[in-house]
Amino acid sequence: MTKCQKCETGPAGVEGHDKLFTHSMTSNQVQFRCQACGSIWTRHYAPQGGYTWAAPDGIEHTGVRVPGSATQAN
Repeated sequence: MTKCQKCETGPAGVEGHDKLFTHSMTSNQVQFRCQACGSIWTRHYAPQGGYTWAAPDGIEHTGVRVPGSATQAN
């Protein structure tokens, strides 16, 4: 899969970038899918409000799916 320029750079800040939309979630992470290129990113939460971004090699976790996430537009 070819990543868009924003995914090549990687997500930054709490929102990641403007083409990332919530795809699924668990109690300690939210998985996002890029509307432009389909890349998957996971935001893991840490104690006291911290978080880290990771690229899970295209593997979707089994969290709760967010309805309509694939069709959300800017």
